[in-house]
Amino acid sequence: MALAGVSMGSEVTLLTSTLKADVDDIATTSSYTKLEVSAWNLYNTASNEELTSMTTGSAFQTSLRPEINVGTGNSWTLRFTISNDTDENFSLSSITLNAFTFNSGGNGQYNTTSRDFIFAVYEEGETRNSLYVDEEPRSLTGPATPNSTTISEAPHELTFDFSKELELVAQSSVTLSLVVSDGSAATDDGCYIGATSMSIAGQVIPEPTTATLSLLALAGLAARRRRASR
Repeated sequence: MALAGVSMGSEVTLLTSTLKADVDDIATTSSYTKLEVSAWNLYNTASNEELTSMTTGSAFQTSLRPEINVGTGNSWTLRFTISNDTDENFSLSSITLNAFTFNSGGNGQYNTTSRDFIFAVYEEGETRNSLYVDEEPRSLTGPATPNSTTISEAPHELTFDFSKELELVAQSSVTLSLVVSDGSAATDDGCYIGATSMSIAGQVIPEPTTATLSLLALAGLAARRRRASR
């Protein structure tokens, strides 16, 4: 049975999570009441130690601001689980992140030059499955005004298209990791990076019976056209 409001086979935003300073307080909305995100975990990728958000400064205080300097060769990981308690099968195709840079004081990073970062997305399981890894560093600039939190200047909207669609079948779950690391050759250009929100796009996978009926209908239409042209 198709869920109301969304056509099967059409790509849509399935989930949108408002990222907050406290990962236990991250809020997710969806067109599907039984498609949920939980088990958020933020940690230092190298040491696997839990991270907290920076509590000082003016830049997006209620947003996710991992207290780790990525620009000096560090990285952080945001891990979360998507649960599908619906009776539909989905395919997940991309993640969009609204990211911003800030400094060690927790204020908007005032840059005349950009900072370089590498973003990656993985499916976690018995083996780690790479869904997306930046081929080239992404250059992000800070606000034009020192300590600015003007939304028109930041954050940056970044989309990560998966190398292959990830299937999320009915009554199952999948765990994903978003990894942010330093993208510069030198590690002397310090910078922190955070995010205000993250969304996941995908589509409903048509049920086999629906797909079969569609193919039969097309075959019947083609046959009628051939008969009519004789």
